[in-house]
Amino acid sequence: MESFIGAITLCGFNFAPRGYATCNGQILPIQQNTALFSLIGTYYGGNGMQNFALPNLAGQTVIMPDGNQVPYIGEIGGTEARTLLLPNLPPHTHTIAASSNTGASGPVALPRGQRQLRRGRSQHDHGASRPRTRRPEPPHIAHEAIHRDELRHCAVRHLPSAQLTQRPARESDGAFLRQLYEDVRARDIAAWGPMAETLVPMQLRAQEGSYRAQFPDADHRIIECDGVAVGRCIVWRSAHEIRVVDVALLAAHRGRGLGTAVLTPLCDEARQTGRPLRLHVDAMNEAARRLYERLGLRVTELVGVQWAMSLDPVTQASPTLSP
Repeated sequence: MESFIGAITLCGFNFAPRGYATCNGQILPIQQNTALFSLIGTYYGGNGMQNFALPNLAGQTVIMPDGNQVPYIGEIGGTEARTLLLPNLPPHTHTIAASSNTGASGPVALPRGQRQLRRGRSQHDHGASRPRTRRPEPPHIAHEAIHRDELRHCAVRHLPSAQLTQRPARESDGAFLRQLYEDVRARDIAAWGPMAETLVPMQLRAQEGSYRAQFPDADHRIIECDGVAVGRCIVWRSAHEIRVVDVALLAAHRGRGLGTAVLTPLCDEARQTGRPLRLHVDAMNEAARRLYERLGLRVTELVGVQWAMSLDPVTQASPTLSP
């Protein structure tokens, strides 16, 4: 439902999307940005008591440290411009090939092989065109319903005979939540290499801290299938809305209609109470957006790089799920 906290994203416009800040070295208050401060600390400046600084990428670029952590995080080096002088250039020579013979005039005879090649091309160009055979269409592939393989859609009546329940999250669920986080983000984490052991717990703590700071009264639920934890769902309810903060399933339990089974009662609750159901989805994730639309949600606006979606029971009719 959200991108990585502390990630630097290149954008093709001159403003920071909602939830982002421009990397120009500005000072931020710790009290209002606790999750981000827990990740980057004072690597880039600040007193560490009341404030901290963001990296300043004006005229600079980001480089990855090697296995020995060189350069260090936050270290600044290099110059924006450098004038090259002759001593900076390695000694080298250029060899020029020339001949004093007079060049031939008129048509130049080509070797036999090249004459045949050209003749063949000419005959192909001016001859009768060959009928084209249409390439067979590739078989249809069902797209995943949520980016990063989080959920897939299946009609509710096709659910397997499994007992799906939800219970409140407990402190003892820490190991499972890490397993779920690594499972959902597996492709991204694989690209981190050796730094994954350090970054995974940092990102997980920052994510949990951000959820609890923004939605302190949210209902954190563990999704169980036949008594075994398979996912989680975080829902925040207020007098004016029902918001899905996060929902995720383990890979082994996706594609079974569990996602639809989890979200359908929330859609029903929204219609019964008259409160809109809201969530955000990556703007590039067309498959997830289609799933939410099948459940009755509609796109309301583009917020940064995410679509804001809502099911408003006052203005929207109940959808009909196709098998």
